[in-house]
Order: sequence, then structure tokens, then C-alpha cells
Amino acid sequence: EKNMFSYQKVHELNRLELIVYKYIIGHTREVQDMTIREMANAAHVSTTTILRFLKKMDYSGFSEFKFALKQSLKQPSKAQQDPSMEPIKNFFQLVADEEPFDNKIEQAAI
Repeated sequence: EKNMFSYQKVHELNRLELIVYKYIIGHTREVQDMTIREMANAAHVSTTTILRFLKKMDYSGFSEFKFALKQSLKQPSKAQQDPSMEPIKNFFQLVADEEPFDNKIEQAAI
């Protein structure tokens, strides 16, 4: 089973796409039942930003992504059980919880 999002590709996201990524990681269960408009409103981004993010993550669209998300929630992925993934998971949990991280990204982008 493949990971939902490639670590390498996450590093190539722009600020708005990173907001989408962090929203999905922080609200996985809710996202599986949302429309793209509901998710855009909740994450405070446009539907276009969501679609651009999904394209970068190799999903053809929102429907394909939601199907993959539901499948990944049904069965625990190997990555979730792989101890070598813990540092990466911890990092993304930290940045999902840490508001100033967005400010640091903005400063770095200037």
C-alpha cells in the first residue's frame, strides 16, 4: 500500500498547498465525508488550491483522493506501523500544531 502523500513531494508544496496538507493530516476523518467546497471553506483556501495540491500528490481529482483516503482509513497502513516513520510523523504533527511555522515559511519564501 502506498503512502497517501510522498515525503519528497510534500517538500515541494507552496504555502497554500501546505495549508491543505496540514488540514488533511489534522482532519482526516472529517475530510472523508466533505465535498471539495466544504473542505476549501474549512481550510480557508480555494477549490483550485486543493486540486493543485492533489495533482502534485499524483491524484487525478478529489474523488480519487477521497476513495484512497477511505481505503487508507479502513486498514492501517504499513507506514503507520513502521517505526522508521515515527520521526517524520512526529515532525508533521508538530508543524500541524504549531501556528508560527506558517510565519517561518512565509519569511523563508521572501
